[in-house]
Amino acid sequence: MKMIDKKLKRRWVAALRGGSYEQVFGNCWDGSALDLAPPDNKRCALGVLYSILGITRIYHDHLQVDPQTLMQIVRLNDVERKSFDEIADWIEENL
Repeated sequence: MKMIDKKLKRRWVAALRGGSYEQVFGNCWDGSALDLAPPDNKRCALGVLYSILGITRIYHDHLQVDPQTLMQIVRLNDVERKSFDEIADWIEENL
């Protein structure tokens, strides 16, 4: 896995742990995966990253994260259903 920018990493981890987002599974945010980001704060772990980067449509190439890392975050959030705190721990340890 490729390291990400340290400042971005800190912001992402803080947002995951901050309690401002309600975790959802299967989509970047609550609703269709292709929709614009809704005004509510229901997000998956990648959806949180989209929000802090100000991205409102799903374009994974804008996330500044390599494909292997993207797939791992999706697996942790959607398959293993890890909490945001657990995903934040993984990000801190591995990125």
